[in-house]
Amino acid sequence: MENPNKELSDAIGKRLRLWRRSVHLTQDDMAHKLSVNKTTYRKYELGMNAPGAAVLAAACNHGVNINWLLTGLEPMLWTLDEPPDWAKDDVLEELCRTLERLRVLDPSKYEMLARGFIARSAEAREHAELKRAAAAPHTVDLLPPPTPSGFQELLDSHIMDLLPDASKPFSDLPPPVRTDETND
Repeated sequence: MENPNKELSDAIGKRLRLWRRSVHLTQDDMAHKLSVNKTTYRKYELGMNAPGAAVLAAACNHGVNINWLLTGLEPMLWTLDEPPDWAKDDVLEELCRTLERLRVLDPSKYEMLARGFIARSAEAREHAELKRAAAAPHTVDLLPPPTPSGFQELLDSHIMDLLPDASKPFSDLPPPVRTDETND
């Protein structure tokens, strides 16, 4: 079966090879470092397969800039002394490994779960941002301020037709209807 993303896989494979050579490792050593089979790693470098989330996370943990690996945008390595804190997150690493296993075993279930997880994560992030903004002392109002024309529009609407005409004296108005339920 032909790889539908062959061009991207080739580009990632070339960058993996460049990174591996820059750190003076053999393919077997890099495969071990990334916790993959050496044949699998060779296929990555040849562009036959693209690495999944777990391999990308492992590469990140070893200093490679994932943005560079996927797009070619510099720099190749993290400019920090060590990867950022999120790159050392055990929960994230386990999630990546689990998703990678599912991607191999059942690609359709993986895609459904991953897309759902991304959507829920985005919702949770937005909620957290709103909560933080609400707690901040000087936040931008989430609702626009009321406009003076808003009240005027209400006055001009049909609601005003339901109110008594202020130009008529009260004596011209019909008497109120009484609904006494008392029987004497």
